[in-house]
Amino acid sequence: MKAEQWLFWALAIYLGLMSPVYAFSTWKTQGEVEIIGTVVLILTFLFLVMIGAFIALTGRRMDARPEDRLDATVADGAGPVGFFAPASIWPFWCALVVAMMFLGWIFGYWMTIIGVGIGVWAVAGWSLQFYRGDYAH
Repeated sequence: MKAEQWLFWALAIYLGLMSPVYAFSTWKTQGEVEIIGTVVLILTFLFLVMIGAFIALTGRRMDARPEDRLDATVADGAGPVGFFAPASIWPFWCALVVAMMFLGWIFGYWMTIIGVGIGVWAVAGWSLQFYRGDYAH
């Protein structure tokens, strides 16, 4: 977890340094601090600190992963990657529904409502595809 931890810490340090720079630069150009951008930068800094601290504390309680050990070999990281569906039409239907919902912004809200209705069916089909048919378990 060391690489992930340092990624969040580095981003937090950057935003911690850039928040006052942003506030000062908007104050100098506009005569007052642009408050929304400053608040967003500060909140993002705080969220990155929170995630970095969580990963640091969690990483101390866990055993070191092969990526974190200097004496690890490639074979230490071998193992099952995960289970993937052999063939599924459901991602196609979900993508079609998302396209339909975005086209609803152009052609009318009625198309978005129809897309949401079909989307419930498509997401349910994708989520439950291994509970029926040839691949049921």
